[in-house]
Amino acid sequence: MGGPAVNLKSAARALGVHYQTAYRYVRAGDLVAVRVGNGYEISESAVEMLRSRLDAQGHLVHAVHPRAAPAASLEDELRLVVEATTLSARPAFELITRWLAEEFGDTCNVLLATQGRSLQCAASFDKDAQRRAIVDAMLSASMMKVAPTFGVDALHTGRTEVVHHVPVATALDFVPEQFREFADRLLVQSYVAAPLITGDGRTRGVLMLVRFLGGAPYTPDVVPVVEHLAASASRAYDRARHYSAAWVGRENLHSSLQQLAAMDLDAPVDAVADTVIGLLTPGIPEAVYSPDHRLVAANTAFMERSCGPEMDAAAWQRLLVGPVDYATTTDGCRTDSIAQWGVVRRPDGTPYAVVVVGEPPDEVPVFPQLAIAVPGVAAR
Repeated sequence: MGGPAVNLKSAARALGVHYQTAYRYVRAGDLVAVRVGNGYEISESAVEMLRSRLDAQGHLVHAVHPRAAPAASLEDELRLVVEATTLSARPAFELITRWLAEEFGDTCNVLLATQGRSLQCAASFDKDAQRRAIVDAMLSASMMKVAPTFGVDALHTGRTEVVHHVPVATALDFVPEQFREFADRLLVQSYVAAPLITGDGRTRGVLMLVRFLGGAPYTPDVVPVVEHLAASASRAYDRARHYSAAWVGRENLHSSLQQLAAMDLDAPVDAVADTVIGLLTPGIPEAVYSPDHRLVAANTAFMERSCGPEMDAAAWQRLLVGPVDYATTTDGCRTDSIAQWGVVRRPDGTPYAVVVVGEPPDEVPVFPQLAIAVPGVAAR
């Protein structure tokens, strides 16, 4: 090598990184070095070349001292958000990604599995506003999915994946050609990916915490914090998934019965019970009541429940005569399970029927994820 040479310890000091980080740069080929006995000789020009690349990021991320668990304030806020989750899990995802990025890394993402088992970004936060803008432009231009290396082990195995160093050549593969001019700001150094496992035992995606080039490797005490918050993200996803299915089911059943009410202006819903049964969706608990609270039709999924959705007489009356034709109640089987109700009215506004749709069982495919898998900013 040309020029004066230094050892690995001096190179690490010049780069402003830990000795082990400098060693990983050498092993990955990011820092050119020559093996001499038990050590390395590194030219000052090689050190300067890598340091220039690191400095192009705008800052170096040094080792942090993570807390043993999320702050109590975060826990309280997150619990409230998860309990209030309905059609979209994004508020919970955004709270988690922002907190983790600010505490332990540069970027944090929630990545949800698609039908092809690739990963698509659903929510993200990056401490670097300029990098966040670049990546958002990159995602918007290509609608890119996350390449099948980052986090894929966590997705397939259901176990947390910890990668302490990503070689520069590998990291470059995840930057589209049109955005290579920004590559110095987008090269991943290390990451932790925890699986999102829902109540049915399926891995639905990953929570990924990322440090970019120049950051220190993650210490073991970060992992349980990421896993704990991944569990909260999974609960929010589960709630939105089931709530969305019950909501869409109610809308479909309500619409079908509305057409029936418009055709049969005089006949009560009881008179067309056989037709109503044919409108119910198999596998998802659905039922239709007459306005006087008599069960007219129900599918097998509804009848097989040991207990079902409940609505007392006062609530029933408010639903029929009140200003709002829809309601959500807690299912009688579980305090965290919901049922969606809706009043079907004749053209003159009088009640024709009341529909109710409960959450589907986990083994039944649910409706598309609606507001869950929303476009976001992915770490690349």
